[in-house]
Amino acid sequence: SISQSSRTMSGIITSALNLLPKFSNPAINNLIPLLGLPYLIQAGAAIPSILFQTDIYYDLSGSLTFLATAAASLYLPALRAGTPLPSLFSLHPRKLILTGMMGFWTARLGYTLYKRAVKAGGDSRFDEMKKQPVKFAGAFFVQATWVAVMAAPILALNVVPCAALGALNWIDALGAAIWLGGIGFEMVADNQKAQWKKEKDEKKHHEDFIQRGLWAKSRHPNYFGEIVLWNGIAIMASHSLASLPAFYPSWAGALAFASPAFITLLLTKVSGIPIQEKANDKKFGGRKDYEEYKKNTPVLIPKL
Repeated sequence: SISQSSRTMSGIITSALNLLPKFSNPAINNLIPLLGLPYLIQAGAAIPSILFQTDIYYDLSGSLTFLATAAASLYLPALRAGTPLPSLFSLHPRKLILTGMMGFWTARLGYTLYKRAVKAGGDSRFDEMKKQPVKFAGAFFVQATWVAVMAAPILALNVVPCAALGALNWIDALGAAIWLGGIGFEMVADNQKAQWKKEKDEKKHHEDFIQRGLWAKSRHPNYFGEIVLWNGIAIMASHSLASLPAFYPSWAGALAFASPAFITLLLTKVSGIPIQEKANDKKFGGRKDYEEYKKNTPVLIPKL
């Protein structure tokens, strides 16, 4: 019967949870397994990807890992304590807002990158790497680390009992406003570039690189928006984490800014801007219009 199957599944889950490490601090008790969960999920995504030498689902698996880990963080404390699962709207609004912010961002990013990969037949970053199992597995390990670091402030907040969290205040409003500004900036930039590409395909213009709209203010306005939105999340999580002495030291709030620092480092020094700038320089370097665009347009922070 359905009820018997449900009890069996519940027993399996309980047994599995009992195998997790136990700490005296209830927040740490749940946070540590959650930080390990992205590695488990990414390992599951890596195995078929390596076997079939495909990267189609790489970015999508990253987004699904964000979503699964965030969802787990809302319910793991109850599961481990053996108490009934809380209804969604019985959770603290700060938890719901922060989880929703990250969920919206990652769902949008995953969908966009998955569509791009399907249309292109894959991701050129992995053309050679996917033929080398160890290196390809390393890419999934890096993605798991990315998820764990970026999600950590939200996970740390979600495992704290709702009763310990204070009411929403002006700092939450500030963080939410910064997030809205960042995600809005990123979406407008992405939409402008998509429209530019569409018009180019329809031969409505013959421009080789975009330099209109927000792309006239910054060479990478989408990345600027992404960095801003993660600072909004950090502001909202930080002040709350810093005021939970029963669970975290006061400096835990500062650690919330590891997420925007990490994404800034990644986009400006590793995989974002450097790769795109190098590709554009190779295609258009030496052309007067391109050199003028580079000279007059900041690489990241938009000009007024």
